[in-house]
Amino acid sequence: MDPARTPADLPEGPFSTRLDAAIRRRGLGLQRLSLRLAELGISCSASTLSLWRNERTRPQRREGLRAVAALEEILETPTGYLMTAEHPVPKGTARWWSQDQPRTTGIAVGQELAQARADFGVSPAQETQQVAFFETVRVDAENRFVGSRCTLVLRAMREGVDRFITASYGYRDSSGVPQMVRLLPRSGVRLGRERLVESAGCAVAELVLASPLHRGETVAVSWDAVPEGDPQPLGGAEGRYERLTSVPVGQMSVRIDFDPVSPPRRLHAVTGADAAHPSGPPLPVRLQGSSLVLSATHLETGGIMAQWDWEGEDAGH
Repeated sequence: MDPARTPADLPEGPFSTRLDAAIRRRGLGLQRLSLRLAELGISCSASTLSLWRNERTRPQRREGLRAVAALEEILETPTGYLMTAEHPVPKGTARWWSQDQPRTTGIAVGQELAQARADFGVSPAQETQQVAFFETVRVDAENRFVGSRCTLVLRAMREGVDRFITASYGYRDSSGVPQMVRLLPRSGVRLGRERLVESAGCAVAELVLASPLHRGETVAVSWDAVPEGDPQPLGGAEGRYERLTSVPVGQMSVRIDFDPVSPPRRLHAVTGADAAHPSGPPLPVRLQGSSLVLSATHLETGGIMAQWDWEGEDAGH
C-alpha cells in the first residue's frame, strides 16, 4: 500500500489501531458490521470484532482473514490497509506475559486460576461463597462449541467484597489443540485484570462487581464465554464438555443446547474431579427436546462432565 494514498484520517500503526480508526471514520456499529459480513457469507460476530479492535486477539484463520479483506471494502479503506497491518502479540497472552512482564509463565495446567488469585490478591475462601452456578452451553449442528452464558449467585463473606476471580479452560478441538475461550461480562460485573494462557486454552478473569457488597449480601451476576476465534468441532463424531470448580458450590447446573435438527443419540454424564475419575454415580441423562440438563449439589471441587455422540442407541435408553 502506498502511504501517500492513505487518507489523513486513517493512521498508520498496528491492526487494532487501523481497524478502530476505520470503524470510527465510517460510524458503523459492530453489530451492523457483523450483519454486513454475514450478508457476504462471512461469519464474524460483533464480540470478535470488539476483541480485534481492542487488541485482545487477532484474525488468523481463513474465515477471519476473509472478514478483514471484506472489511476493507465495507469501511472504504485503501486496498491492503487492514490486510498488511502488523499484529503485535495480543495483550494478556502467554507470549505477552513472557515478553513484556517480569514473571515466568511456566504454570502447570490446572494451576492458572490459583496462580492468578495469588497474583491478584483475591482469596475465594475469605471473600465469597458460591451459592449457585448455572450455565447454558450452545453446540451447533457441526458439533462446534458456539459459546455459553454463565450466571453465578454469590454471597459476600466479609464487608466490602467488590470482585472475584473466575476462569474458563476452553476446550480441545478434533486435533487435540486447546481452543481459547474468552469471558465477556454481561450483567452486574465488568472486566478487571485478565490473564490468558494459550498453551492450556485458559482465560482467567477478574470480574468487578457493580458495587461493593455488605457481609452476607447476595448478588447474581452473568457473563458469556465465547470462542476466541472461529468455533471449532469439539471432536469428530463425539463431543465432550466439562464445567469444573476449584471452590465449593451449593448447586451447579449445566444445560447443553444441541442443534434441534441433529441432536446426539448417545449421552453420558458424571460428576467428579474429571471425567476419568468420577466421584459419584453417573448422572441421569435424557434429552428434553434438543437440550440436556444436568445438575449437582454441594460440590466441594470437581464438577459436571458430559459426553455424547451421534451413533448407537437413542439418548436416554
